[in-house]
Amino acid sequence: MKKFADHMRVFIGRNMNAALLEQSPENLVEILQLKSHELYDSHNFLRFILHIESYQDPLGHPYSNKQTIDLLKANELLGVSFQQAAIFEPIKDIEGHTGRLATNLQSELFAEYELTPFALMNELTSSVNDLRVNERYLTLLKSYTVFYIARHGLGDVLLNKVIAKSNAEILQAVHRWSPQYIERRHKRTKKKADQPV
Repeated sequence: MKKFADHMRVFIGRNMNAALLEQSPENLVEILQLKSHELYDSHNFLRFILHIESYQDPLGHPYSNKQTIDLLKANELLGVSFQQAAIFEPIKDIEGHTGRLATNLQSELFAEYELTPFALMNELTSSVNDLRVNERYLTLLKSYTVFYIARHGLGDVLLNKVIAKSNAEILQAVHRWSPQYIERRHKRTKKKADQPV
């Protein structure tokens, strides 16, 4: 466990929020790992980071910020669409870039590990009404998000915006896009439409 936590510190580096880096190995693993649902384990997560560390596009160039934004926006690679990922709202403004990742850049990485803030967001929405579970998910979501932004060099301003969001704010955003909420909203709209004028 200590070895895994040390690996995490090496890869997260100085860009990660200091409070996380000060956590004990046990707490760090607890934060960075979804134990109860066994979605991720330390071995696969480390492999994921090593893969990201060395991943290059087909021409042999490391991913640029623009390509990373493409990755974030590629709906076919992620469990939640870019428009639904409310905590990544500021990314829309970066470089004014709206394109998607070209099909030849699609990586097996996401299909194999699905270890992105968006995948975690998707998992969170499936149990959005269980607040006890969600508090832990929200902490994990923020941790993964902060790590993902820091790892891809998306900038201190965006990093600080995510860190500054409270669990309540993230929960509110998730509620807004949860399947249960969308279904209830649809029923309310239909009910109003069916009422006689």
